[in-house]
Amino acid sequence: MLQSGYRVSFARNLLFGLIIALFASVAWAATAAVSKFYKPHKRTRASRSAEVFMANFMTRFALEAFFELILCSMINLTSMEAAGFFWWFFSLMILCAGLVAMVFIIHLYFKNGPYL
Repeated sequence: MLQSGYRVSFARNLLFGLIIALFASVAWAATAAVSKFYKPHKRTRASRSAEVFMANFMTRFALEAFFELILCSMINLTSMEAAGFFWWFFSLMILCAGLVAMVFIIHLYFKNGPYL
């Protein structure tokens, strides 16, 4: 990878995703604050669907962010010389933590039997 001029930068690879996560989190917080503090006489379906939409959006975004984090970690793991030992070890720890988190979540879903 070094011969082709590609430099591995873990932070630079994740920067765009982190900026999008920041904007999405602010939008989610604003939607939650508006729905909490603004209560019309009757709870309309439109305000409920905004909460559901934002929760669904953030769940899907968290899955995409997890995929991006694992992908950047795998790119860093391909070459310890290009990334440096610290970032290579950091990527290995993120990959291990992601594996443990996936096993934990799968265990929660199958705790009392498989639910579909």
